[in-house]
Amino acid sequence: MSPEKGIGYNKLFDLVQNRVGGSRRTFHKYLNELVSIGAVRKDKDPRHGVGVVIYRTESAAQEEVLIEFAERLAAMSKMQPYAKRLTDTYRPEGAPVQWKKAWKLILLSDILGRALANLMPEPKPGWHAFARFIEVGPTGKLVIDQISEDGSVTDRLELSVALKK
Repeated sequence: MSPEKGIGYNKLFDLVQNRVGGSRRTFHKYLNELVSIGAVRKDKDPRHGVGVVIYRTESAAQEEVLIEFAERLAAMSKMQPYAKRLTDTYRPEGAPVQWKKAWKLILLSDILGRALANLMPEPKPGWHAFARFIEVGPTGKLVIDQISEDGSVTDRLELSVALKK
């Protein structure tokens, strides 16, 4: 299901039911959970106004791309064995299913942060960096924070940028 194309409620139920089984009530419960976390949205069917069409949201599509990217990057990178285990299987007892996705994004953030730190004017081995844009009227700031491997030393770089609207 792409963000642009929706699928009817009954058709989606049939597809899910054929793959994993379950009752319509269970399907409805999980579909409502997906709606509440913003992964999908339900709209009235424009063709007859009675049924419901389910669409995957743009944020869900972006998350899917990030997760896939994190998995590919983890497979290619020289990660520590514990990190690979976390992306593949780790989920503490009782932790939500989202935990596995979160670990993949955390590890992706770590890899990107280390790469960004290495691109700084005076790179420091083992450091990690993260950046964000802060809008201040028609201009903004690019803020890059760096932190040492052990977390005891930090550094900040701020650049003014013009924002086009």
